[in-house]
Amino acid sequence: MGFQHYRHSVRGTLITQPFDGSAPALDGQLTNYPAWEVYNDSDSGTTTPVYQFMPDPSDPWGPAKHLPGHHEVSVGGN
Repeated sequence: MGFQHYRHSVRGTLITQPFDGSAPALDGQLTNYPAWEVYNDSDSGTTTPVYQFMPDPSDPWGPAKHLPGHHEVSVGGN
C-alpha cells in the first residue's frame, strides 16, 4: 500500500487570547507534524516567539509517523 492510501492530515485547533502589554495566551490541540510556530508582534515592533514545536528532523518517517498523533498546547494566560 502506497502513501496515496494514507488518510491523515495536518489539523488542529489553536485559540489565541490577547493580553494588553504581554504575550497572548494559547490553548488547543495540534498534530505532531509539521512544525508549528506562533509569534507575537508588539506595538513597539518587537517580534517574540510565543510557541514553537519542532518534530525530530532526523526521523526518516516524518509525517507517516507523526501525523496520527496530537499534542496539547497551553501557553500563557492568567
